Amino acid sequence: MLPAGEPDQFPALTLPGFNSPHGVFVSPSTGQIWVADTGNNRVLRFPVYIEMFFGSTVSDFGFTTRLPLAVTLDATNNLLVADGNNRVTMHFPSLRVTNSGHQLSRLAPYTHATLRPTGFNRFAESTVNFKEAGDATNMPTSLGDLEVVVGDLKAPIQSVGPEKIEIVLPRDVAASNSVSLVVQRLSTGSIVAAGTLVLAQAAPALFTVSGEGSGQVQATNADGKANSATDRVGRGEVISLFGTGFGVPSGLPEDGQAAPDKMDGTGSLQVAMGTALVPRDNILYFGLAPGLVAVWQIDVKVPDNVPPDPNVPVGCIFNSINCNLDSGVRRITTMAVKPSAAPENSPE
Repeated sequence: MLPAGEPDQFPALTLPGFNSPHGVFVSPSTGQIWVADTGNNRVLRFPVYIEMFFGSTVSDFGFTTRLPLAVTLDATNNLLVADGNNRVTMHFPSLRVTNSGHQLSRLAPYTHATLRPTGFNRFAESTVNFKEAGDATNMPTSLGDLEVVVGDLKAPIQSVGPEKIEIVLPRDVAASNSVSLVVQRLSTGSIVAAGTLVLAQAAPALFTVSGEGSGQVQATNADGKANSATDRVGRGEVISLFGTGFGVPSGLPEDGQAAPDKMDGTGSLQVAMGTALVPRDNILYFGLAPGLVAVWQIDVKVPDNVPPDPNVPVGCIFNSINCNLDSGVRRITTMAVKPSAAPENSPE
């Protein structure tokens, strides 16, 4: 409530920069304000009034469109814009899709992918993982009232949250420069977000503990413990690295099905540790990780010349594609290597 004697409403705000705006709509569900800024050929969204009054009056989302005259939202919060060409267009929320390993744009069939909204909708109100929804081993094609269709194939879904959806791109979708991706809400049939993908034949990447593409890789030491600064691998010992996007060899499990056993991968793989490639004989296994969905495992014997350090650079090259590099952006991924044991009777 306002203090006694104060007016029962806040005064109007003056927002500079408009040019003959013709339409305003306030979302009844969120309170966000949409403006058809006609003279500037754009549609803008602003936060709820009270946030602008006490904070920034800058638009938090917008896009260009010719002569917008009126704006509104439908029942599922899809934006409708009437323009000066006597058209009414529906603007589905867009999304950004990245490789879940290095979080860069290179994608391929049978690759873990991360979907994030870039428009004005959230995917869901809460977060749910497929392991919490029933089968703890195999991924479903619907989760949290959502499904993801890539081309004409439903993608296995690992998790759904307000700002992120984790999926596996279907193994049988064709590599192409334009593959559609649509996120749909099952209960209403509405489109939550849509976009197009560019899919290559392979998109190799190592998973990281942070999930952001850099830093400590997801790996296990020979004793089964996660590799980390407190549980390092020794030189001469075997470490298992985990990644995604290493091609689509024949005989893969069905979409969403966990690998029942080890299955060798195909293609040329090189692994780098420290400042050099490891000898090929040190790569003891390259193939699917048993019990996991579309995850590749690389077992490597750590060479004796790798420096002892909690942040040793580690990466790979698959079929001449660098696992840490895409479109000029480089990721630095690391592993933890312990010092060699001191010889017996050595001086303290």
